[in-house]
Amino acid sequence: MRLSLSGQAPCLFIVPRTAEDDIAIRISNLNFWYGENKALEDINVEIPRKRITAIIGPSGCGKSTMLFCMNRMFDGIAGAKAEGKIEIGSRNILGKNINLIDLRRKVGMIFQKPTVFPFSIRENVTYGLKAAGIRDEDLLERSMLASLKKAALHDELKDRLDEPAENLSGGQQQRLCIARAIAMRPNVLLMDEPCSALDPIATMKIEDLMRGLREEFAVVIVTHNMQQAARVSDMTAFMWLGKLVEFGETERIFTNPSDPKTVSYVTGRVG
Repeated sequence: MRLSLSGQAPCLFIVPRTAEDDIAIRISNLNFWYGENKALEDINVEIPRKRITAIIGPSGCGKSTMLFCMNRMFDGIAGAKAEGKIEIGSRNILGKNINLIDLRRKVGMIFQKPTVFPFSIRENVTYGLKAAGIRDEDLLERSMLASLKKAALHDELKDRLDEPAENLSGGQQQRLCIARAIAMRPNVLLMDEPCSALDPIATMKIEDLMRGLREEFAVVIVTHNMQQAARVSDMTAFMWLGKLVEFGETERIFTNPSDPKTVSYVTGRVG
């Protein structure tokens, strides 16, 4: 296992990067089925690095399904099948012989409801690193503290690290889940309605956090809240009935969309 320099967490999954390639995820001709039900149809999109990309659209349009395809969360679901390509670096993650543990270190996932483990705050953040075989206590401690700082939790929790994570508020738990994900130094952070269960103050903190994280990661967020998408995202993808209708810079999507379906959705005529 190759360790990084400067006391940072180890790079567990190396993805080739070139100066001219600013694409974090390249999706080509993606189709997806739940049994006989086709949930995604011929999706083609390039998710940029160091940007926040929002996926919007009405309920049941395939937003979360597309997100789950990006780290193969559908594996193990009876009847689920994907065709096409999802390339991260030079690898098609829908191909055979993909190590799902390595993939999910590289593509972190944040769910609607915070999923803290029944351990201390410290152990929650270091859990993934220990599972990856890291035993150096000094490295674990530095990685844990650095991740809490990036998740804007360090100042709030620096004197409480050995308390149960379940004692934290909902917003703090969600930021702890983000800290746990970024401790693995992923290339991409996927967020499925990360603020839907939070109050407005906690939501504001998560949104501020996302803006900071895009300096280091590609962030992809599924949200029903169009105001949130407009506030935090750089790029927006609009989906309708399993199809990607329109993708572009957020300001254009919300102020001058090209497709009539997008116009109807962002103006509230349908939804």
